[in-house]
Amino acid sequence: MKIPEAFFQFDKEKTLIIVTGKQEAKFYLGEKGEFRLEKSFKLATPEYSDKEGFCERSGRGRTYGFGSSREAPKEKIKQDFLKSLKSVLKNIEEREKIEAVYLLSPSYVLNEVRSSLPADFRKKIKFSLAGHYFNLRPMELLKKIKESGSK
Repeated sequence: MKIPEAFFQFDKEKTLIIVTGKQEAKFYLGEKGEFRLEKSFKLATPEYSDKEGFCERSGRGRTYGFGSSREAPKEKIKQDFLKSLKSVLKNIEEREKIEAVYLLSPSYVLNEVRSSLPADFRKKIKFSLAGHYFNLRPMELLKKIKESGSK
């Protein structure tokens, strides 16, 4: 889509805008007054049945405790997200000549997302903003970038 004149036009540099959530990410490309969604993904939260993950502590003929984990394994979800993120970024890096990177991500995953970027992309980060921006429309993203002081 064409970027309105009121916003930064990405005239000089082909820019990758990475917008993440906890389990999802969108990748936009900005170049020569154009702004487009390049790729996106969203990981589903695993569902568990009542007995799945059931554990019981017992010994000497007595049961001391039992129960099941009804909470999704957070670390596995995070690792799956970062693995998917690296895969998409590697694909974009191979296809596009990116000159600048803008990163918008919640504060609790911002550092992990930054460290998951290819080394070349990490060097090209021009702008980083902590917050929940995944559900914003493209024009709202451009407005947020403008308001936050980026060119």
